[in-house]
Amino acid sequence: MKISSIFLYLKQGIRGVMKFKVQFYVIVILTSIATMILSISLSASSRIKQNYDSITSKMDKFDYITSREVGSQSTKDPKMVPLVDFIDSQALTVNYLNKGLEDPLNEGLSYNFNLIDSSKFSNLDSFKDLKDLTRNDYLNSYQKTFISTAFDSQEVQNAMFDLFANDNYLEPFFHYEYNYEKDSVTYKTNYDKYNQGVMNGSLMFRDVRSTGSSRFNNFATVAMNNMVTSFLEDLFNYNGVEGQSAPYLKTSAFYKLKNLGLIKKDDFSLDFDNNQNKYQIYMITAFNTVLTSVINNANEYLSNFIDQAVVKIADKSNDSPKEQLAKEFNANFADLAGFEFYENNKNNKEIAEVLYEFIMGSKHNSQTASKKASDFVVQGNNLA
Repeated sequence: MKISSIFLYLKQGIRGVMKFKVQFYVIVILTSIATMILSISLSASSRIKQNYDSITSKMDKFDYITSREVGSQSTKDPKMVPLVDFIDSQALTVNYLNKGLEDPLNEGLSYNFNLIDSSKFSNLDSFKDLKDLTRNDYLNSYQKTFISTAFDSQEVQNAMFDLFANDNYLEPFFHYEYNYEKDSVTYKTNYDKYNQGVMNGSLMFRDVRSTGSSRFNNFATVAMNNMVTSFLEDLFNYNGVEGQSAPYLKTSAFYKLKNLGLIKKDDFSLDFDNNQNKYQIYMITAFNTVLTSVINNANEYLSNFIDQAVVKIADKSNDSPKEQLAKEFNANFADLAGFEFYENNKNNKEIAEVLYEFIMGSKHNSQTASKKASDFVVQGNNLA
């Protein structure tokens, strides 16, 4: 009985399909298409996700909202420029009359924090290639700030020169030894003393003072002391007036914090090791970027010429590789660099003078000048 019922249902169903076969075929076709589209979509989605994960596995996903608590530490945000919380970004815009607008020289530079102010420029009016508007841009961009005040200090300038003339600073850049047994060269990145002096964005101020056998300690401490002192004066006691702030600070975050009563001068000190006020920590972290930038610029100047000389002798066999390097450097790069190859405690001051002029745009000793003074010492006729 059950078997015959099932047979009848099946027979009736087939008759229904045959009666409406057009509709049946349409349903089958649409179902097949839908199944195919769904399969392709799932497969494509799975493949895209797999490729995305393999390519961006080491990167943080984009976050259009970001925040950071003052005093916190983060090395994951290379776009962070903490100094803008203390000073306006000094955008330097230059227009040259004899160059087209597409020329790379006619571009604005953002976050151009200057170590000197426009009072250090001489003969600015004699530079005829600058438009009047651009001349004013120079004067405004190179305004006097706590940074320029600090680096105008003879104490900071002497500490910088002494760092550049120190054997502990210079020797790692010129160290070049060949090990015949291991067939390897000890130079820069495989020389521990060089690696100890490398500056990077994750270094805290205490690290800068202690790194590289403390070779940077005196300059870092003196410069930081002067920057902190100058900043606090400009923020809380500008021109000797209690509570008055310098005009250049009035768009900065710390000026707003002062006006809101969230910070006061007593919150800050020169006791960098023990003062754990979160605003003090953030200030030191921000100012530390100035120190590392100065040191890195000097490092890169030295490395640029020494690396080129190393490349020249790399394929040459010589029983005295360092002597060969010195010979190559003196013959082909000394004039470009402004000094001859470093000799322990012999030409330290000559090298230091070049580096000082390169960083500061002025001579350290008014009685002497390096071979590169005409290129580095800032005057109206060499701003181009």
